[in-house]
Amino acid sequence: MNTGCKTNEKRKDTQMKIKDGFLLKNIAGEWVVVPTGDRALRMQGAMILNDVASFIWRQLLSSVLYEAVLDAIVNDYDIERSQAQRDLDAFLNRLKELDALDDEEIEKGA
Repeated sequence: MNTGCKTNEKRKDTQMKIKDGFLLKNIAGEWVVVPTGDRALRMQGAMILNDVASFIWRQLLSSVLYEAVLDAIVNDYDIERSQAQRDLDAFLNRLKELDALDDEEIEKGA
């Protein structure tokens, strides 16, 4: 597992998934991430997500490639790929800071 920030080129072939210990709930129309178990002791409360961040979070509930998440954002939100990439990278970096994201670069076949 890689714990540092990655460049866009390196992220391309990265498999990602939200770590265990978090719940995503829609409470009164707001998407809220609530840490559970030991994570609740380490995190200072819940995290409120905007619509795009909650969309990304839901994509990351299963193991998924960076490019697949990026494509889904572009298709679902009809935004420029470069803007989607900046938003995705910023959110992924925040998840890494919170120790909420497992990401692993996959080996390309020979």
